Order: sequence, then C-alpha cells, then structure tokens
Amino acid sequence: YENHGVLLYEVNVYSNKISGKKTECKEIMSLIDDEMSSMGFTRTLLQPIPNMDNATIYRMTARYTAIISKDKMIYRR
Repeated sequence: YENHGVLLYEVNVYSNKISGKKTECKEIMSLIDDEMSSMGFTRTLLQPIPNMDNATIYRMTARYTAIISKDKMIYRR
C-alpha cells in the first residue's frame, strides 16, 4: 500500500501559424502554467524544443511535478 506518489506531467504545445507562432505557444503555455500552479504542481522545465520533422512548427515543452498523498493532497517540493 502506497502512502504517496510522485507525479510528473509533460506538456507539449505546438503552433504552425505563418506569423506569431512563438507568441501563440507562449500564450497557451501561460494558461497551462497558471492552471498547474494553482493545483499545486511545480514547474521543473519550460523551454522551446527544435522540431526536427518540420522546422515551420514551433514547439514548447514544460514539465510539472508534485507529490500526491493517498488522501489526494498535493504537496509541492
């Protein structure tokens, strides 16, 4: 029986707009970041990632972590 678990979520945001793709990704990531923070998760990574398959697509990756108790309580690191 486990008392606590460590969760790790990875979020990838993509944009293929002709112009403003970087701004669009940042705006979407900001919404995600606000929501994850409000739930008690800690962001451990946020950076643009080169998209090797198609250079016209902008990509950002974020990782969030938290410790969850069996009582569904979220603890930050």
